[in-house]
Parts: sequence; structure tokens; C-alpha cells
Amino acid sequence: MKRIKRATILLIACFVLIGAMGCSQSIEKRITSAYQQINEADSLEATLALGLTLTVTSEGTKVPIPAQVAVDITVFQDPIEAKYVASASVFGMSQTISEMYVQQLEDGSGLSYVYEPIEGTWTRAIIAKEEMTGYQSNTYLPSQDALALFQSLEVVETDVIDGVKADVVECKLNVDLIWDWIMEEAGMEEDGVVLDEDTKTMLEDIRTVFESISCQVWIAQKTPDILKIKLDLSALTDLINDALPDALMQSLLDEYDMEDIPSDVEVYFSDLYLELKFDNINQAQPFEIPQEALGSGLI
Repeated sequence: MKRIKRATILLIACFVLIGAMGCSQSIEKRITSAYQQINEADSLEATLALGLTLTVTSEGTKVPIPAQVAVDITVFQDPIEAKYVASASVFGMSQTISEMYVQQLEDGSGLSYVYEPIEGTWTRAIIAKEEMTGYQSNTYLPSQDALALFQSLEVVETDVIDGVKADVVECKLNVDLIWDWIMEEAGMEEDGVVLDEDTKTMLEDIRTVFESISCQVWIAQKTPDILKIKLDLSALTDLINDALPDALMQSLLDEYDMEDIPSDVEVYFSDLYLELKFDNINQAQPFEIPQEALGSGLI
């Protein structure tokens, strides 16, 4: 369960680090105000999405396959209650792949309830008290100091998000601060964690690529609200294409009990991005944990 949480935070980290940028008046003041609102929110809703295009080529024909994995999040702070619904979509057709609820108990510890659609079953697990703070909305921020995260802020255009006029701001990331936070949240700096040389090299390559990642933040013109945050991760696709296609092809062979795939078939990734949208800050819609989840077996 903790690994699921960390994976979610790792994705969210990449967004929120862009978190609060502004225009007109003072960009710095708007960043500070927007971050403060997230940090102090009693509740919020958000959607975190990882998107890419998978292209398969064969005999000179290219078939681009747009795909996205998204997590819809609802969080209440006191007591901590959270809902996560993960879905995957291909060609715009979406399917729920997991559902999770978190509920804080009177002693400060918590319970998680996870639904696996394929199995059609719920499982329930205990969350230690010291781990519950990781489910609060303000843990999505890698720093309480927004101004420490951003460099080279520039308003580049205006846009409308869900009927709200917004300024779009581009920035560069404070890679040192962000990378240290990601490594900590991913458990890479815990006692006893030993990384092999290949993993170290991979992480160094990824960190180097982070230097060229571009960021955009949509911030409301009339209120200190972050509406959308987007990271263009296309710079990472070379690393992904070097590492994943062979493994992906082997997975297909194993899945469909195939002996071979034609040698002219190639698979590569492009248009990789991370996107985070905030909604209903301090006005999140209440939810109920399904009865079948409450009665599920404890693991």
C-alpha cells in the first residue's frame, strides 16, 4: 500500500513542483498565495494524468495510439479521508483499473480499502499513524516555500479552463530541490536501500533530463487558484524508448503465447506529459465508502 502511495506521490510531485505561478501584478506574490491556499486547504479535488502516444510501425505503416492513465483524487484534511479512482484510456475509451479509499481512525491510524476490478474484490489494510500524514492534501507539495521551486517565470498567454480565465506561465524547475524530494518520497534515501550501478546510472540520466523539462501552469486571473499544471516530459522519451520497447514486446509475446513478432514491427513512445488539475479547493464533494469495502477482509 505504501508503494502505491509513493508511486502516486512521485507522479504528483512532478506537477505540484510547478504549482503556483502568476502574472500581472507580482508573479511571486501569486505563487505564494496559490501555494498557501493548497497548504491550508481543508479539502480539495484533483486529477492527475500521465499521457503518451504509443506508435507501432510495420511494413511502412505507422499506427499512433494515444493513451492516458489518470487518478481522480478527493481529500479531506481533518479527519483525513481520501478517495482515489485510477483509470486507463486508449483512443479516448476509459476503464477503471483501481479504486482506493483512506479513512482515519480516532487513534490517528487509518484504514485503506482497495478495489481490484479484475478480481471484483475489496481488501482492507491498516495504515500506521505515522503514515497517515502522507495522505493529506499538503503532502502534494515538495516544499512549503513556492518561490524556492521556480526559475525564469514568464507569462506566455491567456486561456480558459472550465469557464475560468487563466494566465499561462512557463517556468524552469529547481531541479536540485525537486529531485531530493522525489528521491525521499520514493524511499530511495531510506536506511538499507542499496542501488545497483545500473539503477544509479538510470537515475542520473533521468535527473539530467529533468534540466530540460518544460513546465506550464494555468493560474486564475481573479483568484489565487491553480487550475492546471502540465509538464512536457518529451525529453524523457529517448530514455524510455531505449529501455521499454523490448520489454513491452516480450510482454506481448508472453501474454498471447506467441513465439515471435515480425522483425519489422517497432514500438516507440512520444508526446509524454504529466498534468494535474485542481478543483473545488475547500469545497470538495463528500463521498461515502462502499458498504462492501467496509466489510472486506483485513490483510
